[in-house]
Amino acid sequence: MQDPQPITLERHGPLRWTRPVRYDFAARQALAPLVASELPQACMSLPIAFLQQADAWLVVAVLGVPPDTNLCVASDGRWTGRYIPALFRGHPFSLGVSAQGAPTLCVDHASGLVHEGPEGERFFTEDGQIAPLISQLIKFLSSVEKSRQATVRACAALHQLGLLMPWTVKVKTSAGEKTLGGLFRINEAALNQLSAESLHELMQAGGMAMAYCQLLSMQHFANMIEGARQQQPKSTAAAQPDLGLAQQLFDKGQSDTIKFNW
Repeated sequence: MQDPQPITLERHGPLRWTRPVRYDFAARQALAPLVASELPQACMSLPIAFLQQADAWLVVAVLGVPPDTNLCVASDGRWTGRYIPALFRGHPFSLGVSAQGAPTLCVDHASGLVHEGPEGERFFTEDGQIAPLISQLIKFLSSVEKSRQATVRACAALHQLGLLMPWTVKVKTSAGEKTLGGLFRINEAALNQLSAESLHELMQAGGMAMAYCQLLSMQHFANMIEGARQQQPKSTAAAQPDLGLAQQLFDKGQSDTIKFNW
């Protein structure tokens, strides 16, 4: 159960937060939403698929089968994969929307990483300014959100051009056959038959690169399925979160809630 709360000077000024070193929070998440900017890296080690939610389409990393198992999280909470989705790297922070409709930085109070006391990272400096590490998180999450909007446009173009086809993954394990349904993949035959005009439209929407990243990523299903059969992730050195940097888009505004301008 998550409890994202807007970060304010009044509430979080005296609090601290601890950098996550475990990924137990993602251990039962077999699908992780991705954004377009991370696909070139993600497709080199993770299977990628498309998922429809209501009228929108998402790009997701397939992290395990059956649907409630993430094979990239070891029993001790280490991330054993080569790439960590941005969704998990931002934990326990996320972007919410204020009552006025403005994007707001939130922190998950149910994560166990927000606490009182002198230990840990500050949300605000002694003089009430945003702490440097929080500023980096603002840049990172702002960049991810911008890419998410571009991802929505690219996925819409792929759908409108009829390039997404159903994809059901079935794996036989000692516990029986497991199915991960509701996924879609690129119809490579349809992609190859697009007219020059449709190809240009797809490229303009950012869908061409996305299509090839998904096709390239399918080679990694064999490793994932083998991991599902063994029911244990492979042992590798744990990857460390990389907050990344992007242009800062912070606007303090009239209140002490962290908000952004896009």
